[in-house]
Amino acid sequence: MRRHIAGDERRVARELDTLLAASGADEVPATTSAYDRAALLESFRRLARITPGVPT
Repeated sequence: MRRHIAGDERRVARELDTLLAASGADEVPATTSAYDRAALLESFRRLARITPGVPT
């Protein structure tokens, strides 16, 4: 099973759906390697936009 997901919002959403369906998990940890704090925040905002139930 793949452990790293990267790409645009569409690709990340598709791969997360696949991962969750295959694993049966109801949650997954998310990290980013962005050094720039503004980029880090934007990365998490983008992830939240594609994640149902997560407030943005």
